[in-house]
Amino acid sequence: MTATYRVQVIQRQRDAWSADLRQAMAAELLAVGLHRTVNVVVSDTPITGDGPTIAVYLGSPAGAADAVGVVTCSGPTVDV
Repeated sequence: MTATYRVQVIQRQRDAWSADLRQAMAAELLAVGLHRTVNVVVSDTPITGDGPTIAVYLGSPAGAADAVGVVTCSGPTVDV
């Protein structure tokens, strides 16, 4: 049985960072052998559907301040 996890990448003009994140996640799944049982879907568009989902912001603090009110979430959120 394969578990699917979703990662939404929120970024502006950080395509290289997004590509690095995708490569690092894939490499780590392979390194620890989880690629057999875990499927990670990385998307630049809003995530739909059920299942574990995280959002990753790649950018500057100023860019984050500009995005306030632009990004919306549905479902439970966890503060860490």
